[in-house]
Amino acid sequence: MLGPGDGSAPSLLAVKQGTFYRASAALAPKDIAAAIVDVPRAVAAGKTDPSAEVPITLVQRADTARIDALLAQNA
Repeated sequence: MLGPGDGSAPSLLAVKQGTFYRASAALAPKDIAAAIVDVPRAVAAGKTDPSAEVPITLVQRADTARIDALLAQNA
């Protein structure tokens, strides 16, 4: 089963532990935070297309280093 699509700490832990969640599409909290700051700044600067792309990463049980990095950002 593919896990939730947000990369929340519980879903990442479930993937890492090898539960029925086999993978999760994860958004890095640092990337989300940067977008939250960058878009309003772009609007204030008068940019015509104030947008941000937040990369989505698919993590699986073997991606322990990536999972640990994402979990550290949730702290």
